Amino acid sequence: MGTPNDLEEYASRILPYTRLGGFAQINDVVHARHCLQILGDLLDKYPHQRRKIQALVFSSSMPNGDVAHWDKIKLVINTRERYDIAYFKEDIFRGVHHAVESTDPAVYVITHEFGHILEERSLAARTFKERVERLMGAKGDNARSAVVDMGWLSEYGRYSWAEAIAEGFATMELSPVIASQVERWAHQLLIGEGVS
Repeated sequence: MGTPNDLEEYASRILPYTRLGGFAQINDVVHARHCLQILGDLLDKYPHQRRKIQALVFSSSMPNGDVAHWDKIKLVINTRERYDIAYFKEDIFRGVHHAVESTDPAVYVITHEFGHILEERSLAARTFKERVERLMGAKGDNARSAVVDMGWLSEYGRYSWAEAIAEGFATMELSPVIASQVERWAHQLLIGEGVS
């Protein structure tokens, strides 16, 4: 199982150029290791993203309901709270996230945050916005809301274009069998394949 120190050593191997913090606050070592392994798998798949993550922090002071977030150069993981499986399944049913029911909530959250990492300092979100606006014949928030209303993007994507593209990325990475064309565009843009 290991200790917080073991986890910090593991994190320094998968993110050798990254400032690490908060490992002493970890009380659920199994969950923290799971989150780091998910991140490690994504970094193996997209290794050129390693240098974008300048800090990885485990925090006990995140807002209620926030299990992880990306803050421009820093990935923060909550040490007090995790996404309950039953609640995550309910969110899938309500359309908050698009995923097959068997999706591990920790995998979904870390994959969504990784979508933000991919988007950081890229033109992907702007290009995604323009493509959705053309598709919907509307501008800005109206276009994004219309895509959500059509069921082509999760309700969580309604918050902002950055959230929309990260949601599309997570859906396509983890549940490609249910991904809409809009979610496929988000993924293609973030991994640099462009959109036809």
